[in-house]
Amino acid sequence: MSTVRCINTRESRKSTDRFAPIRNIFIQFNNHCGDNYSLNENRKKLYCLYPHYMTIMITLSQHLQMSRSQKWFYSTMKQKAVCTADQMCGNYSISRICSRWPLRFFLHMLDTSGIDAYVIYNWNMVQSQCNMKRPEFLESLGLTMLQGHLDRRSSQPGLPKALKRMLNAPGSSTQGMSPTKKQRCIVCPRSKDIKTLSHCNFCKKPCAKNT
Repeated sequence: MSTVRCINTRESRKSTDRFAPIRNIFIQFNNHCGDNYSLNENRKKLYCLYPHYMTIMITLSQHLQMSRSQKWFYSTMKQKAVCTADQMCGNYSISRICSRWPLRFFLHMLDTSGIDAYVIYNWNMVQSQCNMKRPEFLESLGLTMLQGHLDRRSSQPGLPKALKRMLNAPGSSTQGMSPTKKQRCIVCPRSKDIKTLSHCNFCKKPCAKNT
């Protein structure tokens, strides 16, 4: 008895992958992380981030040239800034528990980028009266970045009508909306009584995905 193997490539997984909008960016970031290593005597990878090492050395050399009062002010302000940034990242974070350090580092970069974007937004809107709160800004920023992926997702055939309406109007509130009921497939025999949420793209009638 022969079995048919389903070849699921990365391109075919983009339609159902939750990380599809940032997958290509993360792949490039992971490749750059993999380029910064060397092999030791035991043929093990030693990650040597040379640019970051040089930045740390320059910062230390500048710190040694400061006076005592300047060092105290620098350390105090740096500690306050780090604590504030960590607290803001902890309040609204997209990180998740995983053992892959490039992914953890990448998600932390996204959290920090969200803080930077909100600071720039407040700086540009300082004279305006329509400033958004941080949760509203992060939600608007995420929807703006996902708009291209939502457009590609909504153009796929066989997508349920309810999901297509939600993709076409991502900013509208979905609370209070009753979910669309399943309808009987017009192609399948009535004896099977198969119900589905998918519809035909031409006649707009209920049609199962496997038909």
